[in-house]
Amino acid sequence: MFYKCIVIISILLTLPALGFSQINNTVAESFILEFYQPSPETEPYALLLAESGIIEEAVADLEDLFSLPVPIKIVFASGIEGPQYYQGVINMPYEFLMQNDLILSAAQFSDDPEVIAQTILNLTEFVLYHEVGHALVDILDIPVLGKEEDAVDGFAAILSSIWELDEVALSTADVMNASSSLNAGSDITDAEFWDSHSLDEQRMFTIFCLIYGSNPKEHASLLSDIGMPAEQQDRCQYDYNNTYRNWGRVLEGYIKN
Repeated sequence: MFYKCIVIISILLTLPALGFSQINNTVAESFILEFYQPSPETEPYALLLAESGIIEEAVADLEDLFSLPVPIKIVFASGIEGPQYYQGVINMPYEFLMQNDLILSAAQFSDDPEVIAQTILNLTEFVLYHEVGHALVDILDIPVLGKEEDAVDGFAAILSSIWELDEVALSTADVMNASSSLNAGSDITDAEFWDSHSLDEQRMFTIFCLIYGSNPKEHASLLSDIGMPAEQQDRCQYDYNNTYRNWGRVLEGYIKN
């Protein structure tokens, strides 16, 4: 079932040895980025991140955008819980990449290992922005009306759109769809309704809607391709503008540009 996972690991192991010290630090004014030594089983995914450079670029973009009263620490390591934000620290386990490789493989997402690898990278970047959203809510004491998980999904989608990283958000929605497809036909449990996150299908449609709303002309066929009725598509531009405006309001004093 997981043959694509084996293929992608084989490809990743051919990457040049980049090496990890016990900890590699990038310290700036508002964000501190730390990479710890991966476990043997997660090393291919740590190498994938290191080779891509997407996390360093994402943190540099965040640093250019925000001036925060206290820094947010972002930690990539093996054997930590997450992805999650807690008390000033965002934990991003390498195992998260491995788990989503397995999900995409089981869902037969693609026969191309490079497509799977890029999708995993895009998802990881989006989830980092999502967790930064949680961190901002906490350290800036931002009021949230509704589910915080939904609010920071919107934050991550906004960042993806303004930095012209639509594929980062769309890949995340694709992974949610792939995950949902594995459970197709099974009953939704009470625990899923109690969860702080909306259902994967709901999050997927929300992300698609926001990216469509950011540029309806460029994404003209996006929502019809996933089966959203035309009458529901009309509100996506409003939802995007509303989400953009509201996050802008609460972050106004902390945005450099």
